[in-house]
Amino acid sequence: VMDPPLPIVPEDTSISAIRPLLERRQGVLVARGKKIVGIITRSDLLKTIG
Repeated sequence: VMDPPLPIVPEDTSISAIRPLLERRQGVLVARGKKIVGIITRSDLLKTIG
């Protein structure tokens, strides 16, 4: 069974906007224009708000 693709957010998306996405997914991809420039995982979020 394949998981659906990770959501993609612009690089200026706030953590408060990303948080709900990470409640349902393991990570989100970060884009600058049409190029993927990073990934934010649940672990990254916990380090940031912890």
